[in-house]
Parts: sequence; structure tokens; C-alpha cells
Amino acid sequence: MKIIFSILISLLCIFNYTQTIITGKVIDKNTGLPIEGVEITTLDSNKNFTNSEGKYYLYYTGGVINFNHLYYQDKEISDIKDHTTISLTPLEMTDIDEIVVKSPKLIVEEAFKEMKNNYVLFPYSESFFLRGTIKQNNELLRIVDLTGQIHRKTSFLTSTIKKNKYKASVSNIRKAGKVFSSNKIEYVNLLTLKEILYQATLIGIECKNYNFYKGENIDSLYTKIYFTAKENINNPREGFYIINNTDNAILSVYYHSKNDRNSGLPFTSKYGFKWRTMNYNIAVSYSYNSSLKKYTQSNCVYKYNVELLDRNNKRTVYDLDYQLLLSNPTTSDITSNTSVTKEIFKIEGAYNEEFWKKQNQLLLTEEMKKFINSLQDNKEYKAILSK
Repeated sequence: MKIIFSILISLLCIFNYTQTIITGKVIDKNTGLPIEGVEITTLDSNKNFTNSEGKYYLYYTGGVINFNHLYYQDKEISDIKDHTTISLTPLEMTDIDEIVVKSPKLIVEEAFKEMKNNYVLFPYSESFFLRGTIKQNNELLRIVDLTGQIHRKTSFLTSTIKKNKYKASVSNIRKAGKVFSSNKIEYVNLLTLKEILYQATLIGIECKNYNFYKGENIDSLYTKIYFTAKENINNPREGFYIINNTDNAILSVYYHSKNDRNSGLPFTSKYGFKWRTMNYNIAVSYSYNSSLKKYTQSNCVYKYNVELLDRNNKRTVYDLDYQLLLSNPTTSDITSNTSVTKEIFKIEGAYNEEFWKKQNQLLLTEEMKKFINSLQDNKEYKAILSK
């Protein structure tokens, strides 16, 4: 009888463990504008991010939820309600004249030297969520979402690690887009998974080719260092690093192409088409993993646009956008089930409608929903839609 009673109590506990769906928005307290890329963590360690509209979607089982963004004060909310708008307060910037600091260039050089100690330079795996989109003259053309696991040889290349190796296991895929019967966009496709992962590692610069400027001290914990390319160097960039003042770890890096120098980039030509990259920008963030006792990449946003001239010299601009979310790093290996050298829209895999209904790491925007609902075949293109 005691055994039966214990089983009944256990079942009651299970049935009382309920999840509540919570949706909402995160905005800047001062401007009221939506904040993209806010990390939202629940007590069960589930991690979600706001999309470009600042929107989030949670499975809430109670307890405290943490809203975190590198440029805003952390916020903890308990007993959150549905349709809640969360406002985050920008971090106050310390007056740099009141702080004695090293030269900006020296701070960056020391951060580069400490990379061998701060980051994972051995094989590891992690869960990933990747969204890739391409627009043609500001109109959506293709969307693809991938989830699964990736395995890499190292976080960065070094003097002794000359080549990285990647493999991937894709568990779920969702895609929607137009495939034209002609070769209209034959040479403006989304990147491969390998190319995206590689781009996210390119955070270093040749210091001698750049000027550095001291930025803000954020709550005395982090230092922002701006950099801009000197004259007459290839692939000039400008942007900033955010560096931990305690261990010299680079926590975040943002850079973009210098527009005034990129306008004259030469075209690549093939089969009568000509194209060139006009502008690009990339933002990468890192977080400390207590198990590995190292920093690993937590997210990356990579955007660029391509100008294409067809055989009749008609100009078309394509905007490509990649958002990569990474979590749960581990030294365990994975079994690969897809090629990392295949263009991500061409990757085949299972589509699980129930999974995507519940997926809450990165919501579809209203623009994306309208695009998906409007897709249907016509004379110009074939509609591709996961089913």
C-alpha cells in the first residue's frame, strides 16, 4: 500500500509540473526601441534570444528569469506574465579621464596574447541554432533554420594549429524560399556551414596596420577599444573590442568594412555576370564555461550585401544575414550526418512541424511569417517550403 501511495504522489507531482508559454518584448528603457540579441536564461538553463523585433518566446515553469545583454544592466524577473514588455537600462559609462589605463594598442595586444589561455584550443562540440536569410532588393528570397550539433578542432588557429576541422549533425531543418528557373541568382547563394563558422573566428587584426582609441569603461569591469585601419591596407576594417579587465579576455568584437574604401572593389565575372561584396559587418560574443574553464563562442551575427550586374548590366543588390547561436559546449564527439561544405539552403534533413512550433531560441519576424505564407509556384520560380 505504501508503494502504491508513493507512486500516486509521484504521478501527481509530474502532472502538476506544468509549462506556461510566455511571449513578450525587450526594449531600451531610454529610447523604447527593441533590443536584438538579449540572452534570456531560465532556472532550467534554457537559453533564448530576442529577434530583431525584440520579441521572445519562453516555456516557463516558474522561478527567476535573467535578461542579459552586454550593453545593458542585467535584469531578473520572477513570476513573469504573458505579453510582458521588459525594459533594460543601458550601462552607465565611466568617465575615462578619471581612470589611469594602459595604451589602447597594448590592451588589445595583451588580449591577443592571452587567447591561448582564455579560449578552447582543443576539440569540442556544442549545440547550435543557425538562421540564414537572403533578400533581393530588400525583399525576402530565402530563409533557412538549422539546429543540431557541431564539432570543431579548435576555437582559433594558432602557430601550431594551422587548420580547423568541422563536422555537423543536423537534427531539424526548416526552409522557405524561391528557386528561379533561370540562373538569375546562380552566383549569390547563402554560405556553407563551414564558411559561416570560419567567418566567426576572424576576430584578430594585424595591430601594426591599425590605429586604436580608448573607449568607455563599462561599470569598471570591461574596456571598449575602438580600432580603424590605416591607409592603403587590404580589407580595411573598423570596429571595437570589449575586453574583460580581469583576465584580458575578449568578450565581444564588432567590425565592419570601411564604406569609403569598399565602393571601389573590383567585380568578379563569370558567364556574363559580375558581382562584388559592397559592405559587411560581424559581431561575435563569448561566454565563460565553468566546466571547460574556458571561454567559448555564444553567438555570432554576420551580415553583408552583394551587388550583381546581369548580362544586360541590370543592377540587383542582395542582403545576406546569418545568426548563429551556440550553447552547451562539451568535449564529447558527434556523429556527422551532413556536409559542412554544402550551401546551407541545399542541406537536406528532417522537418518536424511540432518541433518548429515549440522552437523558441529565435522567433520568426512578422516579415518572415508573411513571406512564408505567401509562397507559391509561378512562372518565374519554384517555391521551396518545408513540410
